Parts: sequence; C-alpha cells; structure tokens
Amino acid sequence: MPDNEGQKETALLQIGKKLKDRQLPTIVAGDINDVVWSYMDELTNTKNILFDVRVGRGFYNSYNAENIFMRWPLDHVYVTKEFNLTKLERLSKIGSDHFPIYVKLGL
Repeated sequence: MPDNEGQKETALLQIGKKLKDRQLPTIVAGDINDVVWSYMDELTNTKNILFDVRVGRGFYNSYNAENIFMRWPLDHVYVTKEFNLTKLERLSKIGSDHFPIYVKLGL
C-alpha cells in the first residue's frame, strides 16, 4: 500500500493553480510518483498548458534502476508551449534507484 494512499494530490493541484497565471515559460520536472499513463492533466488541471516531453518518443523508464524486469517511467519533465525539445536521453545508473534523465530544451 502506498504511504500516501487516500491523500489528495494537493501539490499537483497547486502546480495547476500557479500555472494558470504564469507570465514566463515554465518547466515542471522531477519524481512525481505517478506514471505517464495516469491523468496528470486532470490532477493538475493543466490540459493544453503543460506538455510531456516524452510524448511520441517512448516511455524512458526511469525507475527501478535496480531491477531490469520492473521498470516504469516515474520521473517527468513537463514544459509549456514555448519550449521545444532538442534532446531526451535516459542516462546510465549512478547509484540511485532512479536513472537520470537528460533533457535539452530550446525556446
């Protein structure tokens, strides 16, 4: 059972609220503890505001670096429309249970 079962995703809702009035290009990235096939748009209310850099490019499984048979994409990079993706790569293990993800963006 997850340690946050039953709790509202208040941090994700706050991200959505902050992005509604944004003035600058925005990046939201990190271990969001949610898989890419979930409902991030609904959790943050950011449909047509935040875009997943992986869409159309693959899953880029970032977790679990310790188990080759149990891997899924838990680490995310979302950007606003001002950005374009130049490079996306899952890097080699670095001692964490997550693989590092390299993202190069342009405006």
